[in-house]
Amino acid sequence: MTADEPNECQIEAVGMDGAHLTCRIAWMTIQPHASYRMTATIGESPAIEAQASDLFETLCLIRRQLEDQGVRLCCAGARRDVWPSGMQRDMGQGLVAYVLTLPRVTERPATVRIFEPAARDVVATVDEQREFAQSWMAQGRGDH
Repeated sequence: MTADEPNECQIEAVGMDGAHLTCRIAWMTIQPHASYRMTATIGESPAIEAQASDLFETLCLIRRQLEDQGVRLCCAGARRDVWPSGMQRDMGQGLVAYVLTLPRVTERPATVRIFEPAARDVVATVDEQREFAQSWMAQGRGDH
């Protein structure tokens, strides 16, 4: 991804009523601060916008706004058990994150790209995801 180059993808979403929706996500790098601007559009609804220091955080801000509308994105970045490391955020723009497991083990967790599809039964709210990550971090490596 180069500076100011827009990127986009389609992500399946689910409404509170179980309706299947398609969300168009578009993002771009904002220079010189290396922050990211993202928009999300579902059907004819007005676009939702957010800006943050990495793509994962920007996606979380978008998800919070969608949660207020009763919509959850079905992507890996919305999985309860997915969270990026600081290095993944700094060096990789937050496009890749770890799949966390409890109990925590000594091996490095598997990684996923945050815009990959995810099953609706593994996605969570931003708060639920953050709580899972905090529980994972609170455990020492290999502690049971």
